[in-house]
Amino acid sequence: MILQSALIVIQQIGIIFLLIGIGFLAAKFGLIGQEGARQLTDLLLIIVIPCVIIMAFQTAFEQSLIKNMLIAALFAALTHFLGILISRLLFRNSAPERRTMLTYSTVFYNAGFFSLPLLRALLGDAGVLYGSVFVAVFNLFAWTYGIRLMHGENGAARWKTFLNPGIIALIIALSLVLLNIKLPVVLKTALTYLTGLHTPLAMIIIGSQFFAFREQFTLRDSELWKTVLARNLLVPLLMLGLIYLFAQEKTLFFASVITAAAPTATNTILFATKFKQDVNTAVQAVILTTLLTILSIPLMMGLAMLLKGAL
Repeated sequence: MILQSALIVIQQIGIIFLLIGIGFLAAKFGLIGQEGARQLTDLLLIIVIPCVIIMAFQTAFEQSLIKNMLIAALFAALTHFLGILISRLLFRNSAPERRTMLTYSTVFYNAGFFSLPLLRALLGDAGVLYGSVFVAVFNLFAWTYGIRLMHGENGAARWKTFLNPGIIALIIALSLVLLNIKLPVVLKTALTYLTGLHTPLAMIIIGSQFFAFREQFTLRDSELWKTVLARNLLVPLLMLGLIYLFAQEKTLFFASVITAAAPTATNTILFATKFKQDVNTAVQAVILTTLLTILSIPLMMGLAMLLKGAL
């Protein structure tokens, strides 16, 4: 299972960097500039990602799994809270203009595009279901705490900052679930097409931003390596202990461990672009944490198997 997970991780990283490379070349040849990147970012954050949130809740699930789904939601929330706590300890002396992106890069992880294919291959539909719960909680934190973080301390707590496309989409999605409403085929198909834009557009934006900040890319940034340490090792290791204590069912256990070990979320760069934060730090964090999952996720899987046994 460790070898299989390592191969799938390498495959996902290959896909990610192929798409990033397309964005890099598009910027190099003048097809996408900084203004174009900002416009594509708005398209993703205001239209595409809300569609992703709504469609994530349109998947059928068994009532018997609700208890485990609630436990998965708790694990997802704890993963974010641990990231916040560790960030405050690691980056308390960082310059304010960098602290925001270093914190965001540690707290928010790629629960969707990176983790879900891995869960599907290793754990099947049940694993994807639990992973989708992590995605839902991720979106809740991203569009509340994440928005507040991006706005900074001054005026960040105003209620208007929380009335945003992500939260509105989450309210709609939860309402549809609670009322047991399934979307009409035509509307569902249209939303499915829009959700398909999420990953390629996000990666192309990352590639274009990497081109724009390529000369500032460095491996000598100690604060960046603190982010890698926290995101790839500290948070997953601490969560492994908590998950082991409270997850009795094996699929829930492994799904939670894998997702908590995901690299920095790609929307770190989208939010940095949208809110004019430190895009260079965001790009480097996403690229480094993603590359190093080749080592960190097989390590986490090996430790998980020692604790719980093979599936």
